[in-house]
Amino acid sequence: MYGTVEMPDGSGCVWGLGSTEIEKHVIPFLRVSKTEVDILQGNFPLIFNFVHAANHLHLKWVDYVGFDINEPVEHVTGELVRPIHRRI
Repeated sequence: MYGTVEMPDGSGCVWGLGSTEIEKHVIPFLRVSKTEVDILQGNFPLIFNFVHAANHLHLKWVDYVGFDINEPVEHVTGELVRPIHRRI
């Protein structure tokens, strides 16, 4: 399950819920990933969010689908996260 929320500045905040079931279907998942992220992008010139800095698999995936990954920052929760963004 995933989606994009329009922000007041016209950008889109993307979100998604993952599952360990993806591990059983890696190749099909990767085959559709770029197309699905294009759909999430829609007409938003910029989409963004944060990835937990220790989640190396997620960071590899967001890089694969075209996100830029920024240096780690401290989230308001105290966790270390990496801001990600993708522009069209």
